[in-house]
Amino acid sequence: MGFKVFNPDGMPPPAANYSHAAMIEGGRILLVSGQVGVRGDGTMPDDFAEQCEIAWGNVEHILKSQGGGLQNIARVNAFIDSNANTAIFREIRDKYVPHNPASTVVVAALMQPEWRVEIEVTAVFD
Repeated sequence: MGFKVFNPDGMPPPAANYSHAAMIEGGRILLVSGQVGVRGDGTMPDDFAEQCEIAWGNVEHILKSQGGGLQNIARVNAFIDSNANTAIFREIRDKYVPHNPASTVVVAALMQPEWRVEIEVTAVFD
């Protein structure tokens, strides 16, 4: 893998399944734009958890299109519509991401009012 994740000594432990930093050690870098819970056919459920599943599926599809997968993710930036959805987001993220990349989650109003989650990633390929 072209990166390593870590938590330096003297830092407080991460608040969830993420690392404080990711060091890119070489390889190609793929920057994935924010993916929302819209299916390839343009449909979108209203349910937050379903939108998370679709958004992660979209991220995975992009990574696979370049010969990689979710294991290539070095950083996650996510935007969710409500603090009330934090636990749901974390549970679904942990199901899709097999390691603890550097990560930020922000509660924000998204571009379209029906969007409830947006996920962007930085991936590293050897």
